[in-house]
Amino acid sequence: MTNPQTKKTSTKKVTVTSSTTYTKQQTTSSSALVVGQCAAVQGKADDSGTVSATSITVSAPDSDGSCASGFGGAGGPGGQGGPGGSGNDSSDGGSTNG
Repeated sequence: MTNPQTKKTSTKKVTVTSSTTYTKQQTTSSSALVVGQCAAVQGKADDSGTVSATSITVSAPDSDGSCASGFGGAGGPGGQGGPGGSGNDSSDGGSTNG
């Protein structure tokens, strides 16, 4: 594990169980955006509310059909020097289910 601030490496023990989930990221095209999937969008919104996406994460909805990640979530660290997200700022994009 490398500390991004100090660039020092260290060893950490990580425990996984049968309920551990794994995520694979890959480059894709706009064809991955289909009705019924969840999309978490990062980018800047213009005055009309249209978001110029810099990143889109597509995932399957939860078993109840909801999108748990993205808009309305707990927020997270900002990208490329940006502030952390609050999870409720529509100018940072959002999540949609279709």
